[in-house]
Amino acid sequence: EDIRAVGTFGPGDVMGMATVVAYGLVAASGLALARSGEVPRLQRPLAAVCAAALLVPLALSFSRGAWIATAAVL
Repeated sequence: EDIRAVGTFGPGDVMGMATVVAYGLVAASGLALARSGEVPRLQRPLAAVCAAALLVPLALSFSRGAWIATAAVL
């Protein structure tokens, strides 16, 4: 039996959650990989930490489609 990360009321839309997390991961990765003059100095390492933190809920969503789409974009 697969156990997915869901809210209190059961699995409403796991794919929607994975999509939102994937968008955040892509945005944070883009900021973390930006050139040093394009974003403030503190923002790059903070974005890298956020991107790393967003890998956990993306993995816990067990959505292979979201994994593949995120990997393709990155």
